[in-house]
Amino acid sequence: MTLSLSIFSPDRIQNSKEKKNFSERMWRIHHNIASITLLNEKPLSRWLVSIVILIPKDAGKSKINRLRIMNTYESDYNLILKHFWPKVGTHKAENNKWLGHNQMGGSKNMRSIETACLNELTIYVHRMTHASFCIHQDDAKGCYDRIIRNHANLNNKKFLIPDNVYKLYFATHDKMEFKTQLHHAISKTIYSSIKEVPPHGVGQGVGNAGREWTYIAVRSSRIE
Repeated sequence: MTLSLSIFSPDRIQNSKEKKNFSERMWRIHHNIASITLLNEKPLSRWLVSIVILIPKDAGKSKINRLRIMNTYESDYNLILKHFWPKVGTHKAENNKWLGHNQMGGSKNMRSIETACLNELTIYVHRMTHASFCIHQDDAKGCYDRIIRNHANLNNKKFLIPDNVYKLYFATHDKMEFKTQLHHAISKTIYSSIKEVPPHGVGQGVGNAGREWTYIAVRSSRIE
């Protein structure tokens, strides 16, 4: 495929039609690549490397117990996950009223302020009524890194995530190689899962992590 250099004119005004055509062609190419991977349930090799960014919570102090962890993934891979879990899966769940009143993550017209407000009101009611009350909270790392994949898979089926989509997701996760980054340095060594120690969790930063946790929470709340 040959491209004219005039497409990238610095004034961003000339050749707008060519730019639009170029953008549409690139979207089609990416769409075809994504479709092929989904049909074959096999990830692209460039999807199999994730940079784990270690961000110190205290500026200038890189303490091992005070690090915020964020995984980075290839954007087109993350886009597939965001499409099928937060978008398609959530729409089905909302249309069928499968989500409880407490499952707000990623839901329509819901923000973090609603969750925080309900939490404060619950505490206030129990304080005023002198009722026994216990709060247990996990941070994001505690939630995402402790998701059991087989359990998550059962919930994916409940919310009608296509088989080939989560099979691709699991295959990618099994073969993923991780490098760590602290400040501006990236490690030369890698770590990955092995058969004797299968991977758990989904990793912070992956496009479907929030909704997977929501789907699990729906079933867990009903059990309680």
